[in-house]
Formats: sequence, structure tokens, C-alpha cells
Amino acid sequence: MRRTPVAAILIVTFVFLVGGVAMPRASAEASLPIRIGYQSTPDWLLLVAKDQKLFEKAGLVPTYVKFAAGPPMIAAAQNGSIDVASVGSVPFLLGLSQGVDWTMIGINPEGAYSEGMVACGDCGIKTLNELKGKRIGYTKGSTAHYGLMMILRQIGIRLDQVTLLDMRPAEQMAALKDKKIDAAMVWEPWMQKMVHQANGRILATEGDIGIYTNVDVYSVRRDWLRDNRETAVRFLRALLMAHDVLQRDPTAGLRVLAEEMEIEEAWAETIYRNDPPPRIDLWSDPRYRYSLVKDSAFHRRLKYLSKFMFDEHLIPDVVDVSKAMDASVITQALRPMSGESGADASAATALKAAQHPQPTQPPKQTAQADRTQVEVFSWWTTGREAAGLQKLIDRFNSENSTVEVVNAAATGMSNAMTVLKTRMLGGDPPDLFQVHMGHVFLDAWVVPGYMEPLDDVYAQYGLNQALPKAVLDIVSYDGHPWSVPVNIHRANVLWYSEAAFQKAGIKKAPQTWDEFFGVAEKLKSVGITPLALGNKESWPAAHLFEMSLLSTLGPEGFQGLWTGATRWNDPRVTEALNTLRRALSFVNSDYAALNWDQATDLLTDNKAAMTMMGDWAYGELVSKKFAQFGWANAPGTTKVFDAVSDTFGLPKGAKHTDLAKKFLGILGSKQGQETFNKLKGSICARTDCDYSSFDAYLQSSAADWRKDTIVPSAVHGAAAKEGWTAAFIGAIDAFVTSKDVAKTQQALIKAAADAMASQTGAVPLKR
Repeated sequence: MRRTPVAAILIVTFVFLVGGVAMPRASAEASLPIRIGYQSTPDWLLLVAKDQKLFEKAGLVPTYVKFAAGPPMIAAAQNGSIDVASVGSVPFLLGLSQGVDWTMIGINPEGAYSEGMVACGDCGIKTLNELKGKRIGYTKGSTAHYGLMMILRQIGIRLDQVTLLDMRPAEQMAALKDKKIDAAMVWEPWMQKMVHQANGRILATEGDIGIYTNVDVYSVRRDWLRDNRETAVRFLRALLMAHDVLQRDPTAGLRVLAEEMEIEEAWAETIYRNDPPPRIDLWSDPRYRYSLVKDSAFHRRLKYLSKFMFDEHLIPDVVDVSKAMDASVITQALRPMSGESGADASAATALKAAQHPQPTQPPKQTAQADRTQVEVFSWWTTGREAAGLQKLIDRFNSENSTVEVVNAAATGMSNAMTVLKTRMLGGDPPDLFQVHMGHVFLDAWVVPGYMEPLDDVYAQYGLNQALPKAVLDIVSYDGHPWSVPVNIHRANVLWYSEAAFQKAGIKKAPQTWDEFFGVAEKLKSVGITPLALGNKESWPAAHLFEMSLLSTLGPEGFQGLWTGATRWNDPRVTEALNTLRRALSFVNSDYAALNWDQATDLLTDNKAAMTMMGDWAYGELVSKKFAQFGWANAPGTTKVFDAVSDTFGLPKGAKHTDLAKKFLGILGSKQGQETFNKLKGSICARTDCDYSSFDAYLQSSAADWRKDTIVPSAVHGAAAKEGWTAAFIGAIDAFVTSKDVAKTQQALIKAAADAMASQTGAVPLKR
């Protein structure tokens, strides 16, 4: 996530001292005219260069033409009334489709957190899913237009289920204030303006849900570039000087943005913190996400954007982007100048330094320069799980001297999955990625054709014999295995503090919900919060409800909910909702502000007595050196194993397929799984692991895995497709606030009806 504090933006300090960047001697002989089209957006480099007259210092005579949005710049570029356009990637492609022969010489990724959906503050709209039937303002042909289409597609709302109104940002703001529209899809600074001046409420930014469309580009016509190359080089050198100004004093950018956009400087700081200036020095580096080099990640993403725009009827045909980017201009702007002396030599040194910046904080893990980098994408960033994966990575790297596997981790499962979706759909897949076993993986990535089958991996490493049939069934589709499971987690666990139980005079863990509520009343009577819940990411409350459903319906009835054998209007579902409502009366008051692991901390800090969470919480408890805890099955789920598994899959288009398969062999091996799971706090997916050196809890879990009835978890993606799981979680998240049983059951019934029409068939886990 590109949420970098202003104080931490000092990634690299160029030696470009303003006024001290010497131009080639030819440039001092004559200043060159340039007409620059721009918008009031967080275009940090251009706005600072304009404010501090850096274009003039670079040997240019600039004329500025301001536009309200990107699409009008298409005609201006076509008729030659502007030379450079700072325009969004969507209008750029629209221009190509309309015959504008232009190319981009720079990329200003102002970012996914500077564009999003703003709703009327008192219209009762709290989530994106509530936009159905609403009026949404947007600017046709803008990056926000593309972002809006992506959001609607992602949340499953059709275009005929909303009213879309094409209007400029200022018109959207007035309409939102007057309640003539219910929401607006817009970019900064309009998001801040709507919040502070029109009683708006930001529902989500594109970055919050893993959509990355808000990219501006510096575009020029190719015929103009051919005849005015020196002008284009000087333009980029002015931006380089602006970059240096911002590295030394970010407040210079805050001031000019606030003035340009007529907003408070504090709002500008929020925008800067979310989306700092681009790494202009890396535009010519093919490894940079926003590189101008052909076939780089951004170029591949541009191809996807073109196809998406065609599919959504925004352009008449898929446009050719083979000549859409030109890295030669920034390469020349960064190149040391020949024959320098004095100040010119200093500028040349600065340009060389800019090509090889030194970050103030190194990444967590980088590949050695002389090794081939294999990227494994996960959400394991800290703790025992990250340590376990690193053990396997270290083993692989020590055995392969020319290869360096890297854990390219994103914080949090939900965030990681949105980041992954953007990369996969944008044509920039990692070599391997982590995903939960089941429909969340199969329906999202396997069925649409994004993944490689792993028959050869399973055959080479003996996985068909090592994995139980229950696991083989759920990782397979159309007769082929598609991922390698590294572990098994149990979802239905009640963790409790022995000290809290002792204080309340409780002798044993509750086995039924009636016993649970009796225990909760005793704990409450002695001033102890009975049940810890951290529902900041919404799924933990749904996890709690899954425990209630599982206990009320039993294994067969629970699995039937996802196959159609059990109906969602069953009275037992009503009973489970009533059980959840009562359980919620015993949770901590700050549940909405905490993540699941912070809820676990309430036990270790002696602030709560119990929590119901999968046994990934075991690793958290152990890592905090908290020894006074016990465990039991969640109430009413004795002899049931609610299974979750972390697996790794191989995307089509991965850069190092053979090496990725070799690492999958490590992940699936007996030694690898014993090493990893002892650290992570889970058990092996294989059937032949030796548990004699595992902790007591893991030994008990392994024993239960062999004899209990196994069911696939719904909340964690094994039982149902991604859209159904999301609707299930959303319904329960709303229930946490409303406590409306009837309304929630109807929402669950509808979610099932919507999903069953396209469900590929839930895979029941059987012995």
C-alpha cells in the first residue's frame, strides 16, 4: 500500500540543486517554447516545477493550459494547441482510439488512494454493495470512469442496476451536496472537497479494494517529439529538479497543491501521505512497476486496460499500445552530459546518482544482483508464519546458488488478495502466490484460465500419494491439481485464558452454546469481557457465525448450505442467527476497531477470557509467550474439523515457471511441511509427517484431523465461490450492527440464490 508518511518520503536525495542543474551549453543559448496541458490533480512534479519556475531554469518558456478533466485534452493535443498533456491513462487510450498519434514520456502514478467513491454523508450508504439502485456521478472518459466500471464489476452490480450521470467534478460536488446524486466516483482534490465541503463520506478508494486505475501520464504527439526532442528532454529535467525539491522539502508540494486546488494544506498533506510523488529516476528501469520500458508491468497493464475499455464499449476496438511508451527521453534526461566542467560536472554527477538511488529504508528482502529472482507472493509478513516460509526459502536458496526466492508479501489477507487481483488482471503475475484452498481459488483463477495445472509437480514429488483424498479433491478441478497445500488449519477453536476462568470459578471450557452463555455470564459478573472479537476486516464476525451454523446444522447440514442440499430459510439458520446475536452481547465494545490478532491480544493482556478463532491464533499466543491458555472445539462442534488450508498456485505468464515448480516441491515435501508447520502453528497437509517434536496443541490437532468429520470453511474460501463468500461476510457484518435476524436471513437467502446460478459445485470433504 502506497501510504507513506510525509516524513518518510526521503527515498533518495538527488544532487539537483534548484538553479544549480547545469544544462548542456547549447541549452543556455536559447530558451524553447512549450505549451503544457494539465489539470488540478496531485501532479506533484509539474505543479512544483510550475510554482518554482523550474521549466524556465531548464531552458524553457512555458505556457500553461488548465483543463477540468482529461478528455478535453484529446482534442487539444490533436489540433496542436498543447505540446505536452498531463492526462489520465484512460483518456490517453481514448486518444489513441480516436487517431491521436501520441506516446507517453513519463508516468505520474498519483495512486489508487487518490480516486474513489464518495457517498452522500446522510443518505444511509455505508458500503459499496449498497450502491444498487443509486445515482452515481462520474466523468465520462476519465480514469474514474474506468475505476467505476471495475468497482461495479467487482461487487457484482450491473449497469442497469444504477443510474450513471456524466458530469464534471465540480458539478458532482454540487449535486452531492444537494442530494441530486447519491454518490460520486471522483479523484483528488475533489474527494477531500466533497468530504469537507459537501458532507460526503468516502466509501472506498480504488486502493482499498485493489483497483489501480488512477495513473496520469505525460503525453506528447510523436511528430512533435521528433521535431522537438530537446524541448521534451528539458521538460523532464525540470521534473527531475522538482523531484529534488520535494525530497528536500515536501511542504513545498503541500503549499502549491493547496493553492492550486483551493483546499486546506492539511487536506493536501493527507493526499501526499497517501500518494507521494513518482520515482521519476526509475522510469527507464524495466523492474519498476511504472516503467516506460516496453513489456514492463505497466505496459502489460495498459494492454489489459485497452481490452477492458473495449469490453465495456468505451472504445470501438482494442488499440495498439506497442508504441504507447517512449523511455528514450527520460534516459537522455538522466544521461551524464559530455564535456562538462564545473557546474556541468556537478549536474552530470547528480544525473548519475539519480539513476542509482539509495533508499533510506531497504526492502524486507531483495534478491542478490547476480541471481535470478523468483517472486513468491504471500500475506505472511511477520511472526511465525513469515519465519516458517523464510526457513523454506533459505533452504531453497542455499541449494540453488543462481536463484534467489523472495517473499513478496503484502500485509493482511484481504489487502493481499486485492493487490494480487490487480497484478493478475493487469498482466503482472508473480511466480507463485498464496491462496486458501477451495472455491475462493478455483472459481476466481482456475476456471477462468489464469493458472497452470500442476500434474507434473504432483507426479515428480509424489504428492498424489502423500496428500489425503479429501485434500486432493478440493485442490483439483477438471481432473487436474492446481495448487500445492502447505498446511491445514482448524477454524473451529475456542481459546480461553486459564487465569480468567480461574478468577470466575470456571472449571472447564464450554462444550455447548448453553454452557458458553453460562460461562459468559459468570465472567461478566466478575468484570471480565467474556468474548474477544476483532471485526475491523469484517470476516471475524462471519467466522463466529460459521461456528454457530456448524453447531446448529451439523457437518452434513452445514455443507448442504453451499451445495443446495440445505436451504437458507431453514429454521436452524434462524436459530444460528439468534445464537450469534446473543454471543455478540458478550464481546468487547471496541470490536470494530480491532483486527483478529488484536482481539487475541486481549487474552494475553488479561482483558478478555475467550476468543473463537482458527488455530492461526495459536501462533500469536505462543509468540507473545503467553502460556496460561487452553483450547477446545467451538461450542457444539465436537468431533468436527472445520478445515482451512494455505496453498500456492502457479499463474500463467509467470516469468520463472520451472524454478517456481521446483520451489513448489519444497513446499510440498515432508521435510518442508514439518519445518514450516512447527513454526507457523498448523499441521501438515501430508499424511506422513512426524509430529513427535510438535507442540501439544498441534499433536492434538493432527490426531483430530485423522479421525474427525472434515468440513470446508465457508468464510475462508473452501466451501463457496469468492462472490458468495463476500456476500455472506457482508450480510453478517451488517447484522453485527442491526441485530435484525429476519432481514439478515433474507440477505443470506438472496446471496445463495444469486450464487447458485453460477456455482461450479461445492466440493464436500469426505473420508
